[in-house]
Amino acid sequence: MNLARITIPTLLGLGFCAAPASAHVHVDPSTVDLSQAQQNLSKGGPELQALYTSNGSLGFLFGGRGVGYLTPRLYVGGAGYGGSLVNGTQTGGMGYGGFLVGGEGYLGQSMAYDLSLMVGGGGGGTSSSNSGGSMIIQPAAGLSALLGGGLRATLSLGYLYMPQYSAFSGASLGLRLEFKQLTFSVPIDRDLRP
Repeated sequence: MNLARITIPTLLGLGFCAAPASAHVHVDPSTVDLSQAQQNLSKGGPELQALYTSNGSLGFLFGGRGVGYLTPRLYVGGAGYGGSLVNGTQTGGMGYGGFLVGGEGYLGQSMAYDLSLMVGGGGGGTSSSNSGGSMIIQPAAGLSALLGGGLRATLSLGYLYMPQYSAFSGASLGLRLEFKQLTFSVPIDRDLRP
């Protein structure tokens, strides 16, 4: 065994562990040029989905999504889900994910609606060794209760379409918690070392 092959990476690793943590940087807000500020509106969070497939399987999938807004109503992002399937005595699992585009509107002060389309890929299999994968398309509509503080609870109804493996196509019902936030970032041109 070559001692140098073990010693050098170990010492480098210990050196990084022993490096001091970066100091907290405090910026005086009066010195920041807010005319250069950029704002970013985003939302995301976990989702639990029930899927009833065309072959009679019931799936319970967990995942989530995260999106950034292009306008106050139009967003793009990504989502992914995975979980188990049950069909009588057969069991299995599946997963899918992809690119998401959508829009939202408001129904008064405490409700919102959401229309989205996800395009991506996925696949899975069952205990009878019936497995496959496919491109996916999933349109969905959601109704959200605005809970305050950027938090919303959304009930969604959609259809997962897998053209190359139709056994996993079917209706989906989802429940998700989303956190919507507006963040500002300001470029800093000077050195902030303490």
